[in-house]
Amino acid sequence: MINVMNKGWIGWLLKSSAFFHFISFLCIFFALTQATSGSIVNRLLYIYANKSWVVLFWSSTTISLLFLMFTFTLLFFLMDSAYRLILQCAWLISLIGTVSALIFHFFQMLIMPTLSELFIFQPTIGLLHHIQDWDFILNKMSGNFIPLCFAIAGLIFSGVMFCDRSFSFHLCWWSLIIWVLVLFGGLSYHWMEYKTFFWALILMIYIPWVWQISQVTQMREKSTKQACELDNSL
Repeated sequence: MINVMNKGWIGWLLKSSAFFHFISFLCIFFALTQATSGSIVNRLLYIYANKSWVVLFWSSTTISLLFLMFTFTLLFFLMDSAYRLILQCAWLISLIGTVSALIFHFFQMLIMPTLSELFIFQPTIGLLHHIQDWDFILNKMSGNFIPLCFAIAGLIFSGVMFCDRSFSFHLCWWSLIIWVLVLFGGLSYHWMEYKTFFWALILMIYIPWVWQISQVTQMREKSTKQACELDNSL
C-alpha cells in the first residue's frame, strides 16, 4: 500500500484518464455511432470510406478502456485490506471485461476494415452472412457481456467504498448510481432505444467521478508521503 501510494503521480494519471474518457465520449457520440449502428451494408460503406478515422477513434477508446482498468486496479490498492478477498473477485471480473473489450476493439480496428474492403470489391452473399455472424457475436459481447462484467465489478467496489472511510458518502452513492446504470444498460441493450445517448450519459457521469477519485488519491498520496518523511526523521 505504502509503495503504491508513495509514487506521487498516480493522482495525475487518473486526471489524465478523465481527459481520455472525454475524448472517447466525443468519438462515440460523433463518429463511432455510424460505424456500429444501422444496417450492416451502410456500416461497411462508412468504415471503408473513413477507415483511417475509424481506426484512430477506436484506438482512443482503447486507451480509455485501459485507463478504466487502471482505475479498478487503483481502487483495489486504495481500499481497506480487510475486504481484500472480495476486491480480488471484483478486480478479476473487471479484468475479464477488459480483455473481452480489447478483443472487441481490436476486431473493430483490424478485422472490420479488411472485411469492409473485401465486401466493396468482392461482394457476395456468403461474405455478407459471414460478416453478419461476426456482427451478432460482437453485439452480444459489447452490448451484454462486457457491460455486465464492469457493472458487477463496479457494484462490488461501490459496496466496499461504503465501508471505507476514505471515501465520502456522496462519492459512494455516485459510484453506485454509475454502475447500476451500466448494469441496466447491459441487461436492456437489445430493446433499448437511443443506446448512444444512454452510454454517452453514463460516460459524462463517470468522468467527474474519476476526477473525484483522483482527488482522494492525491490526498492519500500526500498523507503517505508525510508519514514516510516522519518515519525517516525518527
